[in-house]
Amino acid sequence: GSAPITVDANGQVTGQGGYTAPADLNANGTPDFQEAGAAAAITTQPANQNFIPNASATFTVVASADTYQWQVSPNGGAWVNLVNGGNYSGVTTASLTVSNLAVGNINDRYRVIVNNRAYACDPRTTSGSAGYIQLTDTDGDGVPDLVDVDDDNDGILDTVEDNGVANRDTDGDGTPDRLELDADNDGCRDVIEAGFTDTDGDGRLGNIVPPTIDATGRVTSGTDGYTAPANLNGNGTPDFQEAGAVSVITTQPVNRDFVLNGSATFTSAASADTFQWQVSVDGVNWSDLSDNANYSGTKTAVLTISNMNVSYYYNKYRVRVRNIAYRCDPGSVSNTAGFNTLPDTDKDGVLDIVDLDDDNDGILDTVEGGNTDTDGDTIPDRLDLDSDNDGCLDVVEAGFSDGDGDGRLGNSPVTVDAQGRVTGQGGYTTPNDLDNNGKFDFQEAGSASVISNQPEDVEVTLGAQTTFEVTGSATYFQWQVSTNDGASWTDLVNDNVYSGVTTNKLTVSQAIGKYEGYLYRVVLTSPDFACDPNDSLISDPAILLFNTELIPNGFSPNGDGVNDVFFIPGLVQSPNFKMEVFDRWGNSVYKYSNNGNLNPNWWNGESTGTMTLNKGQRVPAGTYFYLIDFNDGIKTPAKGWVYVNY
Repeated sequence: GSAPITVDANGQVTGQGGYTAPADLNANGTPDFQEAGAAAAITTQPANQNFIPNASATFTVVASADTYQWQVSPNGGAWVNLVNGGNYSGVTTASLTVSNLAVGNINDRYRVIVNNRAYACDPRTTSGSAGYIQLTDTDGDGVPDLVDVDDDNDGILDTVEDNGVANRDTDGDGTPDRLELDADNDGCRDVIEAGFTDTDGDGRLGNIVPPTIDATGRVTSGTDGYTAPANLNGNGTPDFQEAGAVSVITTQPVNRDFVLNGSATFTSAASADTFQWQVSVDGVNWSDLSDNANYSGTKTAVLTISNMNVSYYYNKYRVRVRNIAYRCDPGSVSNTAGFNTLPDTDKDGVLDIVDLDDDNDGILDTVEGGNTDTDGDTIPDRLDLDSDNDGCLDVVEAGFSDGDGDGRLGNSPVTVDAQGRVTGQGGYTTPNDLDNNGKFDFQEAGSASVISNQPEDVEVTLGAQTTFEVTGSATYFQWQVSTNDGASWTDLVNDNVYSGVTTNKLTVSQAIGKYEGYLYRVVLTSPDFACDPNDSLISDPAILLFNTELIPNGFSPNGDGVNDVFFIPGLVQSPNFKMEVFDRWGNSVYKYSNNGNLNPNWWNGESTGTMTLNKGQRVPAGTYFYLIDFNDGIKTPAKGWVYVNY
């Protein structure tokens, strides 16, 4: 207490307090009066810190002290003790951390009061003050770059201009994009290439100078900005960071041929990344085209027009090009192109594009195949009077009339309807396909039937196989047979005897005696070649003969239908033959003269009347001898024996 003092009997000062537990303010178990102390001393003062919006700043002091109390002077005002919480932490430690820095903090100052609390005589020591380092303000809008989210006021956020790389410098000129008004140095300001408004052309968002801004440095006097900058070519790089140039057309579109119901392409080339084709139906006003059933490639270098009707012939086309990622490109427009003058091939007054029969041959152009060129002479069938170049005009091969032989339907001069079809002269039905092979005769080169080698007579051994052959050309071959020496003919069909009946080679299998003397011929036809002078070209007949050396040595006239007569193949070749048969004693039992008969009466084992047998009586079984006189002035008589067995 204060002197003078009074004490009690025990010597304790009275009325002045005391005599409680002495202080141990550092709580180390030793009373402060028994622990030597000293005044706190600051060895390192807190220093100014950089201001980073939304980040943290830490102010640090180094002192010989055991208590710290940080204070703040908001915007240079009175000092206020800080408490932990909100944006402050470490307020009673050697390091104060200020978090979530905002623009309002930029002029704040900080200091710390330190002391050694276990040394009650410490007078408390106050540090020097520290604040935030003054920051650059590139755009001069009063918001330092460190705080400003748009350092150049171009309406593009600095983080967007960094595009993933701190201080990105697209054009390599040493100035980061966030501080530069033309980041790619292509002559087109960033604000424009980003797709924002800059009506006064100063490279800054809006048209008010100076602009109004908010606390973060965003321009608020503009009508747009601060959205994703344009990437109009879709390549992932914003247009303001991709150098562009004015588009230039290097290849102009030219006139094309017009094909009714067909297609045409107009082609251009340009140093551009967007193309827009336009059409004019009057040569004055132009409209942008879009892809549809008739147009494709309307936004490419090549425009294709499909399924054209007559109205398209009068249209004009051009292309407008731009480098879309270069906003300062005014665009270029190509020359105008259209269609070449249309022909009227048949001179009937109806243009080919309208004319359904461009050559007046009576065959519709659609049937002739549009641009089909059957003979490869570069003239489409629809314009060619002899499409297959076989010397026979299409109108004739189609099966229509051509009275004057000029290749046009009917007789000239002709009259046509509004669609170019010849009127009053027939035609316009399905053209002939007389060989039924799926191709029209006028589109399939044909030729007249021709025989260069006639079939020849054939001599064959009984039961053998033989062939008759003709050498020639035709669409169809049909072999015929005559069994009455050419008086009548019958078409053959393939069976177990005949094969190849519709080819140039007829095969006769297992020739038997009844075919002796049959005549064979072949009929050649080429119906698909309308100009063939022969409707049917018939070959010379050829005869089937049997080898006369083959004479049976026995037969059995028992009526069973097998070997019932003494049949001698080849004798038909000598129709005037004579034959006589003798028994072993030299008696004549059979005598016959054929006298030109086509069907000889072969010996059936009956006697013709002799000294020993009556006429019609069968001879006994046994061996008999024959004598055959061919009676042709060439062959010598044949003789031999034959056995009769019942």
